Amino acid sequence: MEDHLDIFRQVLDRQVVDSNHFACGKVDDVEIEGGKTHRVVALLIGNGAASDRLPALPRAISRRLFGDRVVRVPWSDVDVITEEIKLRRSAIELGLDERTGFAHRLVSKLPRSWKK
Repeated sequence: MEDHLDIFRQVLDRQVVDSNHFACGKVDDVEIEGGKTHRVVALLIGNGAASDRLPALPRAISRRLFGDRVVRVPWSDVDVITEEIKLRRSAIELGLDERTGFAHRLVSKLPRSWKK
């Protein structure tokens, strides 16, 4: 029996954690290579990929507020898929480290905010 992966149930919108178990976003889209058989090539993480699922006006607003950044994580960097998707490398190596972004800088200035 062949191994099958239900992309919608097991991958899309799942929390992604890096090799250090640092939460680094959710899977917003999946890049698939076609042909006679289809195979997953990469996970797409970021508001650019997430907003692509929205109608035109909400998509434009979302991109204006949150940007259109998309990080492409090669499928070869996926280690394990359970309730979350664990990666083989760190968020920093993959460009997923949110601790350097605008939102983190803003929130970390608030009183009693959690800082790492």
